[in-house]
Amino acid sequence: MRRGLTLSAVALLAMISIGALSAADDKEKADKKKDAAFCPVGGIGHDINKEVAVDFEGGKVSFCCDKCPAPFKKDTAKFAANARHQLLATGQIEQTACPLTGRKLNPEQKTEVAGLEVTFCCPNCKGKIAKTEKDEEKIALVFNKSLKDSKTFKKAEKKTEKAEAKS
Repeated sequence: MRRGLTLSAVALLAMISIGALSAADDKEKADKKKDAAFCPVGGIGHDINKEVAVDFEGGKVSFCCDKCPAPFKKDTAKFAANARHQLLATGQIEQTACPLTGRKLNPEQKTEVAGLEVTFCCPNCKGKIAKTEKDEEKIALVFNKSLKDSKTFKKAEKKTEKAEAKS
């Protein structure tokens, strides 16, 4: 009887530990994603200020300073891929299909694009991005389509208050 209780207690502790590690891993991924956000005009390395933002493709894009919104508005197409990268980094959009082919995502085919984990359909698509050396080129390849023209990304589902309380 004692042995059974001991084994049950050990199993319970193991399940609690796995759950805690999973929650910590999810928080770490979310924090890393937020850190990947950068000013679409200033570029990689320019942190965002949420107080300086404009509407873009159904979301809010933030900038490093109050000088950046004007060039963004003047030539939105030039900065659009960076802006979509930021929308993904800030959780405003989510990936739904391979950014190169539009096919179903394969969870085993992931690579990093300027601090964000992006999933692809196959090793060929993943390889095309992985072998591209510059982050700016990777961003241009992955985030080149308008959200209204793309099935690759969609507006993220709003979390319920209950789900947000858990995070």
